[in-house]
Amino acid sequence: MNKEVTVAMVALGGYGNFYLSALLAEAAAHNVKLVAGIDPNPVNCRYLKQLKQAQIPIYSDLDHFYAESWADLIFIAAPIHLHAPFLSLIHISEPT
Repeated sequence: MNKEVTVAMVALGGYGNFYLSALLAEAAAHNVKLVAGIDPNPVNCRYLKQLKQAQIPIYSDLDHFYAESWADLIFIAAPIHLHAPFLSLIHISEPT
């Protein structure tokens, strides 16, 4: 059996709603687990209720996420021109 891939998603509103829809519906079928949402103001997320029901934590930023958690993949759903600030905050190797 393949190892489960853990995913955290940055930016839960806007484009994030489309990606969350697919992740919440199809992730388990593809051995993927959404472990966190990261958004300083997730009010535009249409899936907040489902995330809370699934006990998926929402962090205000990547620093808070990494202080408590880890993911194999960080998915940035923010508009492209906003990606750069996140890239320097992503941890490349798993903590020991």
